[in-house]
Amino acid sequence: MSVGFEKDFERRKLRLHFTNGEVVDAIIIDVAAPDDGDGFVYDPIPRAAVAFWARFKDLEKYEVLEN
Repeated sequence: MSVGFEKDFERRKLRLHFTNGEVVDAIIIDVAAPDDGDGFVYDPIPRAAVAFWARFKDLEKYEVLEN
């Protein structure tokens, strides 16, 4: 089963649980359109100097941190 979310999650705060065991609190910056790939861009909290690209297949689960 694949974990993922849609464009309406952009600018939401999530706790991302990756398959490698890493857990990151982040703000979702961009969710790729299906033609652009299966992934998303996030800014870790506290904010880093750069944003990161991640693939949904590397995401085990997520938790919404705000309404």
